[in-house]
Amino acid sequence: MPEPKPDYTPQRFHEGRRAQYLVLLRKGHGRFKAARKAGIHPNTVRTYVKAHPEFQEEIVEAEAEAMEPIEDVLYTKANDGEPWAVKLWLERRNAAKWGEKAQVLHTHTGSVEIEPAKVMTAVAALAAQLQLRADQSYHDAPLQLGEISHVPDPIEEAEVIEPQYERIIPKNAPLPPRPGAQ
Repeated sequence: MPEPKPDYTPQRFHEGRRAQYLVLLRKGHGRFKAARKAGIHPNTVRTYVKAHPEFQEEIVEAEAEAMEPIEDVLYTKANDGEPWAVKLWLERRNAAKWGEKAQVLHTHTGSVEIEPAKVMTAVAALAAQLQLRADQSYHDAPLQLGEISHVPDPIEEAEVIEPQYERIIPKNAPLPPRPGAQ
Protein backbone atom coordinates (compact mmCIF):
# COMPACT_ATOMS: atom_id res chain seq x y z
CA MET A 1 0.00 0.00 0.00
CA PRO A 2 1.53 3.39 -0.95
CA GLU A 3 2.39 5.87 1.77
CA PRO A 4 -0.13 8.67 2.29
CA LYS A 5 0.63 11.97 0.58
CA PRO A 6 2.46 14.24 3.04
CA ASP A 7 0.42 17.03 4.53
CA TYR A 8 2.42 20.27 4.56
CA THR A 9 0.24 22.32 6.90
CA PRO A 10 0.97 22.39 10.64
CA GLN A 11 -2.79 22.54 11.38
CA ARG A 12 -3.12 19.00 10.00
CA PHE A 13 -0.56 17.66 12.47
CA HIS A 14 -3.40 16.85 14.83
CA GLU A 15 -3.32 14.65 17.92
CA GLY A 16 -3.85 11.42 15.95
CA ARG A 17 -0.93 12.11 13.62
CA ARG A 18 1.28 13.21 16.50
CA ALA A 19 0.51 9.94 18.29
CA GLN A 20 1.25 7.96 15.12
CA TYR A 21 4.52 9.86 14.67
CA LEU A 22 5.59 9.05 18.25
CA VAL A 23 4.67 5.36 17.82
CA LEU A 24 6.85 5.19 14.71
CA LEU A 25 9.72 6.78 16.61
CA ARG A 26 9.28 4.21 19.41
CA LYS A 27 9.55 1.46 16.77
CA GLY A 28 12.95 2.84 15.78
CA HIS A 29 12.15 4.89 12.69
CA GLY A 30 14.15 8.07 12.19
CA ARG A 31 12.41 11.43 12.40
CA PHE A 32 12.23 11.92 8.62
CA LYS A 33 10.83 8.45 7.90
CA ALA A 34 8.37 8.61 10.81
CA ALA A 35 7.01 11.93 9.55
CA ARG A 36 6.58 10.58 6.02
CA LYS A 37 4.84 7.42 7.25
CA ALA A 38 2.53 9.53 9.40
CA GLY A 39 1.61 11.53 6.29
CA ILE A 40 3.33 14.71 7.45
CA HIS A 41 6.22 16.58 5.91
CA PRO A 42 9.30 16.67 8.22
CA ASN A 43 9.27 20.48 8.09
CA THR A 44 5.73 20.40 9.51
CA VAL A 45 7.05 18.50 12.53
CA ARG A 46 9.86 21.04 12.97
CA THR A 47 7.38 23.91 12.74
CA TYR A 48 5.12 22.26 15.29
CA VAL A 49 8.02 21.66 17.69
CA LYS A 50 8.99 25.35 17.48
CA ALA A 51 5.44 26.32 18.41
CA HIS A 52 5.10 23.55 21.05
CA PRO A 53 8.50 22.92 22.72
CA GLU A 54 6.97 20.33 25.06
CA PHE A 55 6.50 18.05 22.04
CA GLN A 56 10.30 17.93 21.64
CA GLU A 57 10.48 16.22 25.05
CA GLU A 58 7.99 13.59 23.85
CA ILE A 59 10.10 13.00 20.75
CA VAL A 60 13.27 12.54 22.81
CA GLU A 61 11.45 10.10 25.15
CA ALA A 62 10.11 8.09 22.19
CA GLU A 63 13.58 7.86 20.64
CA ALA A 64 15.03 6.79 24.00
CA GLU A 65 12.42 4.03 24.26
CA ALA A 66 13.48 2.78 20.82
CA MET A 67 17.08 2.53 22.04
CA GLU A 68 16.34 0.50 25.19
CA PRO A 69 16.24 -2.95 23.52
CA ILE A 70 19.50 -2.19 21.72
CA GLU A 71 21.12 -1.05 24.96
CA ASP A 72 19.88 -4.24 26.64
CA VAL A 73 21.51 -6.40 23.95
CA LEU A 74 24.75 -4.46 24.25
CA TYR A 75 24.71 -4.77 28.04
CA THR A 76 24.05 -8.52 27.80
CA LYS A 77 26.90 -8.98 25.32
CA ALA A 78 29.23 -6.98 27.57
CA ASN A 79 28.28 -9.15 30.56
CA ASP A 80 28.89 -12.26 28.43
CA GLY A 81 32.48 -11.06 27.99
CA GLU A 82 32.37 -9.92 24.38
CA PRO A 83 35.42 -7.61 24.23
CA TRP A 84 33.93 -5.23 21.63
CA ALA A 85 30.75 -4.86 23.71
CA VAL A 86 32.68 -4.27 26.94
CA LYS A 87 34.80 -1.60 25.22
CA LEU A 88 31.80 0.10 23.62
CA TRP A 89 29.74 0.03 26.84
CA LEU A 90 32.53 1.51 28.95
CA GLU A 91 33.48 4.17 26.39
CA ARG A 92 29.88 5.34 25.99
CA ARG A 93 29.02 5.27 29.68
CA ASN A 94 32.14 7.05 30.95
CA ALA A 95 34.17 8.52 28.11
CA ALA A 96 36.32 10.58 30.47
CA LYS A 97 37.60 7.47 32.19
CA TRP A 98 37.38 4.78 29.51
CA GLY A 99 37.36 6.68 26.20
CA GLU A 100 40.32 6.72 23.87
CA LYS A 101 42.61 9.66 24.38
CA ALA A 102 44.63 11.20 21.59
CA GLN A 103 48.25 11.93 22.35
CA VAL A 104 50.10 14.64 20.46
CA LEU A 105 53.88 14.62 20.38
CA HIS A 106 55.38 18.03 19.71
CA THR A 107 59.16 18.15 19.24
CA HIS A 108 59.82 21.67 17.91
CA THR A 109 61.61 23.67 20.58
CA GLY A 110 62.02 27.09 18.99
CA SER A 111 60.20 29.61 16.90
CA VAL A 112 61.05 32.10 14.21
CA GLU A 113 59.69 35.61 14.33
CA ILE A 114 59.17 37.15 10.92
CA GLU A 115 58.40 40.81 10.53
CA PRO A 116 55.63 41.42 7.98
CA ALA A 117 57.40 44.45 6.51
CA LYS A 118 60.48 42.36 5.71
CA VAL A 119 58.36 39.65 4.15
CA MET A 120 56.54 42.17 1.98
CA THR A 121 59.88 43.68 0.89
CA ALA A 122 61.14 40.24 -0.10
CA VAL A 123 57.91 39.48 -1.97
CA ALA A 124 58.11 42.79 -3.84
CA ALA A 125 61.75 42.11 -4.81
CA LEU A 126 60.86 38.64 -6.07
CA ALA A 127 57.91 40.04 -8.01
CA ALA A 128 60.26 42.58 -9.64
CA GLN A 129 62.68 39.80 -10.54
CA LEU A 130 59.88 37.75 -12.11
CA GLN A 131 58.69 40.78 -14.05
CA LEU A 132 62.22 41.33 -15.38
CA ARG A 133 62.34 37.71 -16.50
CA ALA A 134 58.96 38.05 -18.19
CA ASP A 135 60.07 41.23 -19.99
CA GLN A 136 63.17 39.60 -21.45
CA SER A 137 62.79 38.09 -24.86
CA TYR A 138 63.28 34.39 -25.36
CA HIS A 139 66.70 34.84 -27.00
CA ASP A 140 68.22 37.16 -24.37
CA ALA A 141 70.73 35.85 -21.93
CA PRO A 142 69.28 34.53 -18.66
CA LEU A 143 68.87 37.00 -15.84
CA GLN A 144 71.96 37.46 -13.76
CA LEU A 145 71.50 37.56 -10.02
CA GLY A 146 73.70 40.65 -9.78
CA GLU A 147 71.23 42.71 -11.78
CA ILE A 148 68.95 43.08 -8.77
CA SER A 149 69.95 44.82 -5.60
CA HIS A 150 70.00 42.90 -2.36
CA VAL A 151 66.88 40.85 -1.71
CA PRO A 152 66.45 40.58 2.04
CA ASP A 153 65.91 37.12 3.43
CA PRO A 154 63.31 37.46 6.21
CA ILE A 155 64.42 34.21 7.81
CA GLU A 156 68.07 35.27 8.02
CA GLU A 157 67.23 38.67 9.46
CA ALA A 158 64.65 37.48 11.97
CA GLU A 159 65.20 37.00 15.63
CA VAL A 160 65.17 33.35 16.56
CA ILE A 161 63.87 32.40 19.94
CA GLU A 162 65.26 29.18 21.32
CA PRO A 163 63.38 28.39 24.54
CA GLN A 164 65.67 25.49 25.32
CA TYR A 165 68.46 28.04 25.89
CA GLU A 166 66.13 30.55 27.55
CA ARG A 167 67.55 33.51 25.69
CA ILE A 168 67.02 35.44 22.50
CA ILE A 169 69.71 34.95 19.90
CA PRO A 170 70.62 38.25 18.19
CA LYS A 171 70.09 38.72 14.47
CA ASN A 172 72.71 37.10 12.23
CA ALA A 173 74.38 35.38 15.19
CA PRO A 174 75.35 31.74 14.72
CA LEU A 175 72.93 29.35 16.33
CA PRO A 176 74.24 27.08 19.06
CA PRO A 177 74.30 23.38 18.19
CA ARG A 178 71.09 21.48 18.83
CA PRO A 179 71.17 18.98 21.69
CA GLY A 180 72.39 15.62 20.45
CA ALA A 181 73.84 17.10 17.22
CA GLN A 182 77.55 16.60 16.51
